[in-house]
Amino acid sequence: MKATFYTDKFPDLEENEYDIAIFGVQDDRASVNNEGCGLAPDYFRAQFYSLNEGAYTSKIIDLGNIKAGASISDTYVAVKMVVSELIKLNIVPIIIGGGQDLTYAQYLAYESLEQKVDLVVVDSKFDLDEEDQEGLAAKSDTYLNKILLHQPNYLFNFSNIGYQTYYVNQESLKVMSKLYFDVHRLGEFADDISLTEPIVRNANMLSFDIGAIRSSDAAANANAGPNGFYGEQACRIARYAGMSDKLTSIGFYEFNPAFDTNGQTAMLLAQMVWYFVDGYYNRKKDFPLLQNPNTLFTGPV
Repeated sequence: MKATFYTDKFPDLEENEYDIAIFGVQDDRASVNNEGCGLAPDYFRAQFYSLNEGAYTSKIIDLGNIKAGASISDTYVAVKMVVSELIKLNIVPIIIGGGQDLTYAQYLAYESLEQKVDLVVVDSKFDLDEEDQEGLAAKSDTYLNKILLHQPNYLFNFSNIGYQTYYVNQESLKVMSKLYFDVHRLGEFADDISLTEPIVRNANMLSFDIGAIRSSDAAANANAGPNGFYGEQACRIARYAGMSDKLTSIGFYEFNPAFDTNGQTAMLLAQMVWYFVDGYYNRKKDFPLLQNPNTLFTGPV
């Protein structure tokens, strides 16, 4: 894959100069039981840039890594600012984390854009545990609470893809039902992964927890389990996300190189991002409600 690299300072970007921006976040302080995932970005890059480009001419910029701030909140503010500025320039950010709590920072970027957000999360759990963090700070198992309770609220819809029932308590399921959110068990896609496409197509932003992939295909996550999506299914989901005209940011979280076997998970993550890029360059530009790059309408015009 080809990309323009910036490592010393944030460049002065112009609209339509690049299509996609990749940046890493080296902060795993709020990742529950998965310390070390802050090292993920560079391990991902070693595999991603060894892949061949598809049948398109990509315009990708690699902005380097956001280092862990003095506090978790500082990291969130940095991620929020970068994602927001990129979306304003009609550039799709690909975030390589770090803990999945960074989904909250990704979500905060849409506040300044004054738009409602359809959020899709690929995860084996709901991450709705009791909140114990003050201010902006969250944890990887509580960040969804932060999003639901954030004021002003600009979450239009939430969808989960691939939850595993034994990881989810019944109270959480009742909450999802009362809020009319869309949650889908892993087993729904066992025979046909293409059923995820309409769910992903509706997202403005997507958060992918590497722990949603079975440990035999992606061992590099301390919370990985024996069940989950297969590697090729994860690549299909990433490609569907890339093809969606509505999607304006995506984050891949919880990849922990400390648990990787022969670089297998780094390779899979690189291939997932490759499929996202391939999907992006196969967009049909047929989303009828897209009026301008800074405002995504969620209802009829």
